[in-house]
Amino acid sequence: MRNRTVTVLTATVLGLVAGSVLAADPPHAAAKPVSAVIAVPMLSSAGAAKVLAAAVTEANRHNWGSSIAIVDAAGHLLAYQRTDGAPLGTIDVARRKAETSIKFKAPTEFLQKMVSQGGAAMLTLGDYVAVVGGYPITVNGEVVGAIGVSGGMAGEDEVVAKAGLAALGAGG
Repeated sequence: MRNRTVTVLTATVLGLVAGSVLAADPPHAAAKPVSAVIAVPMLSSAGAAKVLAAAVTEANRHNWGSSIAIVDAAGHLLAYQRTDGAPLGTIDVARRKAETSIKFKAPTEFLQKMVSQGGAAMLTLGDYVAVVGGYPITVNGEVVGAIGVSGGMAGEDEVVAKAGLAALGAGG
């Protein structure tokens, strides 16, 4: 009887120990789960309107006809204006400059430099614009959108775009 009691007691203890070991989290469970979603900071419509207003003011101050496009972090149009005197052809160019800038998270001028230094293959990559006038809008170190300006000489487009960026204290 004693052997049977010890066997039952031993089996019970082993069962409890095994159950607690199996119930414990495996060693790899301490790792954080992989998220299927990431948060992407986006420029708000109010922020886009502020950038656009400052850029339009700058273009008008110099009497430059400019098309100005603002896109969000996904490259979708948030705000747009064509000032008096801007040629119709500048409408799509301004939007494409902004889209190019957001896709590369860099000023379009970098593509222009690459092309001029022998990187003509960059022109075959898609619907990109390798001309000065597109700048990312950076707030708190995050690229949240981009501005594209077309209509003037390269230096004029740059002045207008940078006036827009300054309205948010944004880098470009």
